[in-house]
Amino acid sequence: MLETVSALFLRADGRVLLGLRASWKRAWADHWDAIGGRVEAGEALDAALIRECREEVGLVPQTYRLMLSAEERFPERNGAALHHIYVVSGWDGDEAENLSDEHVRIGWFSRRDGGVAEPYGARPDRGGAGVCGDVKRRVMLGLDTSIS
Repeated sequence: MLETVSALFLRADGRVLLGLRASWKRAWADHWDAIGGRVEAGEALDAALIRECREEVGLVPQTYRLMLSAEERFPERNGAALHHIYVVSGWDGDEAENLSDEHVRIGWFSRRDGGVAEPYGARPDRGGAGVCGDVKRRVMLGLDTSIS
């Protein structure tokens, strides 16, 4: 089964780094999402998390915690997958940059930002946000963000 890793970069001011997924993406196209991607065959989850973040935004997670591992809620549409979601509170690197074509744009958002108040907002035409979106939304609302 395909596995993915997602990094919810969480700044001290409560803002979370999100990327607007490109229209060509098979799963969750045109949705705001965490930074991350596929785990390669034989790759450890931690290694995949660090690699994906470095490739996509130029940040290297240093302090992080696995929040949830959950199966894809809509496998018939997005393909079967096991998603691993991390909260990242410490990282190396300068400012985040959009370094790949995975996202149309990236930015830091809080729950008060009007443009993406619901960054994982329900899209009735696409079945809503799914389990992983629900967890990511909880982080945006300030819940479950402690790093152990």
